[in-house]
Amino acid sequence: YYSEVALTYAGEAAAGIAFLAFAHRGLKQLSARDLVIAAVLLSVLGSLRQSAMLFLIPVWLYAAWQFPWRVRIGSSAALGAISLLWVVPLLWLSGGLDNYLEESRALANVIGASALSLNVTGLQMNVTYVVAGILIGANVGLLIVVAARLAGVRPLKVLDRKDKLFFLLWVLPAMVTFILGHTGQLGYILLLLPALFLLVGVSLEGLSRITEPARLNLRRPLLVISVTLFAAASAFGFLALPGAAYTHFQSRDTTSESNTARHLRQYDLKTSDAHWEGLAHLIGRYDPRTTVVLTTVGGPRISGSFRHVSYLLPEYRVYGLGMDTDGSFGYMFTAQHGRSDYSVEGLASAAPWLPFGHNTLRVIIPDSEILSRLDPRIARQNVTLPSGANVVIAFIPSGTAFTFYDLQDPDE
Repeated sequence: YYSEVALTYAGEAAAGIAFLAFAHRGLKQLSARDLVIAAVLLSVLGSLRQSAMLFLIPVWLYAAWQFPWRVRIGSSAALGAISLLWVVPLLWLSGGLDNYLEESRALANVIGASALSLNVTGLQMNVTYVVAGILIGANVGLLIVVAARLAGVRPLKVLDRKDKLFFLLWVLPAMVTFILGHTGQLGYILLLLPALFLLVGVSLEGLSRITEPARLNLRRPLLVISVTLFAAASAFGFLALPGAAYTHFQSRDTTSESNTARHLRQYDLKTSDAHWEGLAHLIGRYDPRTTVVLTTVGGPRISGSFRHVSYLLPEYRVYGLGMDTDGSFGYMFTAQHGRSDYSVEGLASAAPWLPFGHNTLRVIIPDSEILSRLDPRIARQNVTLPSGANVVIAFIPSGTAFTFYDLQDPDE
């Protein structure tokens, strides 16, 4: 997703699937060895993302409860011991347990998408992300499930009580959190998709059995065609769909990006890499002693370049602007030479003005959220990257400071 700046969703999905496989086998076969392996894998998952571990703890507890106390205690000890290998450094780097909990609370307050905050827009966004993740991930597999249901196949009927409870404890905690709490990325849904894939497989098996294979001999062709179609649709969804969507929403009348295309760019690896390569090449042509980069502190839903530029071009001073929790737009963070003052607390308040050093003669602005606010009287050069993204190079006198106003202010 972030090109060179990577997130851990693929690793989380791999660790999560491995944990679920061993936990389920341990549950069904009462294998203490599998339960211990599951404990180790759950701890590895927690080292990648603590929330994913918390979502699957109910599965672990349910599986462990089927064993005698000796096995429960032993496997729990393995889980705790392995977890300490990352929990202790995590708390130390956070400045202690109190600081860690405080940062966690601050992050929850900043997100603002929880249903508990009565934020309807945030709830709608969460639902959109969950539905989009399911549609993209399961794609034609959902049609197989619907077809099986219409044909009288009941996929869940093949599951016994333990299986049903296992899958419920797997899916429900994460699904409720993603919808009512927060879904920041499509990657979150990777934790749930394997359950859907299993449902598709059971539905397909049920469909194949009702084709009366002894008389029609359709069972094997149906399985091969359906699996091939599902695999092809999944490959298209990952490799081609983001690029096709980006091209579709690209502005037809100009060489610039449309707003929708700009948001979709991040999901297409080829287009995203080309954009960051072009932007880094453009900025790299200018002297970092007299040039700064003005970006927004963005993320998955907006085009903020703060983290990307500060990582790709550490020699440049990069300023991060954004909207604080009060709805005011302004200066928040600075990054240079691999150091950044980014913090969760800093997201709560944006400064209304930003002074530049006396050596600064040039401000490069790659993000449209800032371009729309730029005073038209400022001397500038407009550059269009090969990706179609607009970048402005503003030329300022020594000692200039930018002041930020609310765009809805009638006096602006």
